[in-house]
Amino acid sequence: MCADLGFSDKDGQESIRRIGELSNLFMQADVITITAFISLFRAGRNRVRQLVKEAEFIETYCKAELNVCEQRDVKGLYAKARRGEIADLTGYISL
Repeated sequence: MCADLGFSDKDGQESIRRIGELSNLFMQADVITITAFISLFRAGRNRVRQLVKEAEFIETYCKAELNVCEQRDVKGLYAKARRGEIADLTGYISL
C-alpha cells in the first residue's frame, strides 16, 4: 500500500493519510480496526481523526529509547540508517 513511499516528511504524511483512508473503509464495514504507525506530525493524525467518529479514534503515544527500537527492529532499518544507507528514517536522528 505504501511501497512507493520513502522516509521524507511528505511521504510520511502520505503514508498516514493512506492508512487512515483504508482504516476508515474497514470501519464503515463494521470491522474493528487497529493500526500502529510512526507519525511525527499532529496534522496527519488530526486528518485521520476527522475521518472517523470521535469515539472511534484512540491515539496512544509510545516512547522507547533508541537502543530498544534498534533491538526490536526486525527489518534492520535502524542499522541501515546508522550505516547511512537510509536517509531521513522516521524518528531517527543519526548521531
